[in-house]
Amino acid sequence: MLNRLLALELGNNEGLRSSKNIKKLLYMYIIPNISAITLAIAIGTQRFYDPKQMLIFLLNINLFIIIIIQYSAQRGLFRKLDKEALLKFMPTKISAFIKMRLFFLMAKFYFPILLFSIVLTGHFIQDQRFVYILLACLLIILIIPTQIYLAMIIRYYTNTIKKSSLQVLQVILFLAFVGYLCFFMMTSIVGFILPVSEDYLNAVGYPILNINLFPIFIILLIIALISIVLFSITKRIHIKLLIHNRNLSFNLPTAKLERLHEAIYGFGMSHTQKLLFRKDIQYMFRNSKVMIALIGLVHIINLSMLIFLFLDLPGMIEDKLFISKFYLVLVFVLIFGMGILSTSFKDSLDFESDFNVLKSYHIELSKQELITTKTRILRAFAFPKLTFMYTILIMTMLILTQYTIALMLLFNYFQCFLCLKTFELIRVKSVNQMNSESSIMHGINFLLILLSINMFFQLLHSSIENAVLYQILFLGSLIILYCFHLFLFKNKKFTEGVSLHAGS
Repeated sequence: MLNRLLALELGNNEGLRSSKNIKKLLYMYIIPNISAITLAIAIGTQRFYDPKQMLIFLLNINLFIIIIIQYSAQRGLFRKLDKEALLKFMPTKISAFIKMRLFFLMAKFYFPILLFSIVLTGHFIQDQRFVYILLACLLIILIIPTQIYLAMIIRYYTNTIKKSSLQVLQVILFLAFVGYLCFFMMTSIVGFILPVSEDYLNAVGYPILNINLFPIFIILLIIALISIVLFSITKRIHIKLLIHNRNLSFNLPTAKLERLHEAIYGFGMSHTQKLLFRKDIQYMFRNSKVMIALIGLVHIINLSMLIFLFLDLPGMIEDKLFISKFYLVLVFVLIFGMGILSTSFKDSLDFESDFNVLKSYHIELSKQELITTKTRILRAFAFPKLTFMYTILIMTMLILTQYTIALMLLFNYFQCFLCLKTFELIRVKSVNQMNSESSIMHGINFLLILLSINMFFQLLHSSIENAVLYQILFLGSLIILYCFHLFLFKNKKFTEGVSLHAGS
């Protein structure tokens, strides 16, 4: 069972005998956690933020990530179970398989956030450090299984309750999530990020906060109780029902929206590309209406929030250059946040079905054209509408005769666009196992990412005198990273063994 899971995670059956697989595990699990600890220590030693507001922010971040992880589990992991051959031949292993797959999901995407929160919170514990470490370890031991049981229960009731009740529940949960998202955005940005940014610019320092361990102990008891209750429920459910996939979409007419998306995001494609793109657009609208509505509303909220802050920031902060830096960070966060939501698009990004169709009809389509077609799906639904967003911001600055800020925002647009394009390539290539397995290539990729991160922080610390220079340097580093993933970071086995020229 463990070997099968490692094969699913690593893409081959070599297990831990392969040095490449060990490196993959290092990249996926070890480095993110070490980075989380390092970042938490670096932030914890600073005093430019209010410790109480930081704790509230950490609580909101954890809750938000838990929601995203649960959503990803339902939309991604569980939807693949009906295609898993192992579960058909070994039905007694269903429960163990699902739990271990969920554990890998939590360990990969949530554990670094949890570790970051625990280490950073530890800087506010002055007394009884040993007790806090013990409570933190117990919290980690409890919270991961709690989320695993919760995901299984959600899947079970999704597959068993009446469709009308399920659709009403979807609407209620959708509205609740949107309400929480608005609350999270406003409290995080207006209540924490903006005051922290202003305190950082003004070199404000806060006194050290000493947290009482009693609330942490109460939280631990509550999580333990919830875990026991969820565990007892999962023991009573029919485990085989978790494999069944159920169509959760509403029966709503979407033909006009499909044509609109095809016209906007299919512009410049060849006839064959448009056919494939239309198929993917139709699949998304017919099977993911709730998700599309959710992401669309998130885009509207993000745009409204950015415009609101754009009108309000100049009156709050005297450093006009800070506005462009602030927006660069904020849009990067949006890109990576929406990138997490894009994990549920895996079916639409897979080449296999498209390749089989092209081959059966003897239609030739290059690999790059197929990649371009799939990245348009991400741009159509998942990622922020950068061009529309920055057009509003830059035009506003030009009207206000703020030409320097307009120039900085123009640089920011190209930087964010390149970041988005690189992210699209990585998502599509990772789904189709097209990334190189060469250690040298991984090393170069890692160095280019470090270079881009270094240029990014240099840009954030730049003054008005050298702002343009660092904008160009950061833009150059992103161009190099994008070209690397576009031309060089290819899977040799894929390009040689499976040609995407269907007629060959």
